[in-house]
Amino acid sequence: MDKETAKAVTETMVDQKKGLRTRETAAKEIAKLTGLTPDIAKLLMQGNSGKTATQIRGYEKTPPQFIKERNARLGREPMK
Repeated sequence: MDKETAKAVTETMVDQKKGLRTRETAAKEIAKLTGLTPDIAKLLMQGNSGKTATQIRGYEKTPPQFIKERNARLGREPMK
């Protein structure tokens, strides 16, 4: 699987987690992208049921300014 396909699969999983896709439509999309059978793709989606979008991606997609403000508010670092 190339990098672009992996990114598309990850974002499909995140979309399902956010409620933008159902488990069935996400499984169909993953099956189309990867060549897995729909049943295996659906099981892959079930395996992510307890994870947040940040845990699925492996990083947080937050603009840097929001991170600075959050850290300043929580006393982690001064705002510049």
